[in-house]
Amino acid sequence: MDNNLTNYWDNESLRARIADPYRRIRYEAGSPNSHEIECYGYCLSKGFRLGAKKADGWHIVVLGMTPELRQMAHKMSCAVTCVDVSEEAIKLYCDWICEEDRIKENIVQADWIRLPDVLNKPADAIIGDGVFGNMTSLEDYTRVLRALRESLGRDGFLVLRTIMVPSNFTANKHAAQQLLKRFRAGELTEAEFGFGMRIFGSCSDAYNVQTFLLDNKEVFLRYEDWFKKGILSESEYAAIRRYYYAGPNLIPPQTVWETMLLEEGFTFQQYTLKGKMWYEYYPIYYCFKNRTDS
Repeated sequence: MDNNLTNYWDNESLRARIADPYRRIRYEAGSPNSHEIECYGYCLSKGFRLGAKKADGWHIVVLGMTPELRQMAHKMSCAVTCVDVSEEAIKLYCDWICEEDRIKENIVQADWIRLPDVLNKPADAIIGDGVFGNMTSLEDYTRVLRALRESLGRDGFLVLRTIMVPSNFTANKHAAQQLLKRFRAGELTEAEFGFGMRIFGSCSDAYNVQTFLLDNKEVFLRYEDWFKKGILSESEYAAIRRYYYAGPNLIPPQTVWETMLLEEGFTFQQYTLKGKMWYEYYPIYYCFKNRTDS
């Protein structure tokens, strides 16, 4: 993974996702909500049972500084290591969990591709939220998947929330004009509308079906133009800007993503929750190493 990608996660992008800095609440969709965290916890508990170990003392690696995931891992009495290459993200979110847990947490500033080298012991589980979308090629996906597998213990597993183009995807359903119409009719929440406008609203103009890259710069320039022309109200534009990101996202088709998991030695189960529009294209994957692996 190219470290230059992290330059896009500047303070503007990181802070845009914070709904309430005093209560330390972030906007859902861009961050996992309580139902998604419950699903992460279910997958972890399932992995613990299959590994015939208790959660207490397990070593969990969190990819990034996602406070919701860190807090959950600490509640399960696990040893937690966070790995993030972004100094700004580390500084912003390092104290978003209670001090009692924070002093027990190991934070490492490093690229995920270096994970096997920076960990002092194999991980029993590796968890992450949206981490793969920030890469710019399928080769990056492969390199990171291999690094994650090398970093896991024999019964280790991954739990990841990742964006993809689902096999049953209907582009018209997610087009910007349709999302705007449904939001104004009260059919979508602000999170469903704002996040959907960023990810798939401008697919016809900003998504490359050959490279699977979404040009977020083009996406937000389009909505800025819509706002200036009066197509979007101030509150509608603000709901979209919560998910501001200037870099590219690689969003592969479901079959491409799942084939890569299999090719890199993982068996997986997909958990698609019900009730929010983004659940269908932002599911949670529980991936465990094939039992023949050492």
